[in-house]
Amino acid sequence: MEPKNTEPNNMDPEEFIEMGYDTPHEDIAAAFNALGAVDGIDTAVQSKQDGIRINQVRRWALRVIHSSMKEIYDARFGKEEEED
Repeated sequence: MEPKNTEPNNMDPEEFIEMGYDTPHEDIAAAFNALGAVDGIDTAVQSKQDGIRINQVRRWALRVIHSSMKEIYDARFGKEEEED
C-alpha cells in the first residue's frame, strides 16, 4: 500500500477556497494573515519543498482575496461588466 501523498502541490486550490469562513471579510482576513505568515521568507534559502509550499500559500491567499473581493463587489454593485 502506497502512502497517501499530502504535499501541497497535489491539493486542489478550489477545495482550499471552498473551505471558507462565514463571510468574505473573514476569508480576506485569513488570507491576509497567511500572506503575513510567509512574508519575508526567502524561498531561495528554503528546501525545494518548503519553497513550493510558501509560493502556494501566496498563490492561494491571493486567489482567496480575489474571490472574496469579487463576492463583496458583486453584492454591493451587482454583477456588472468588469472593467480592467
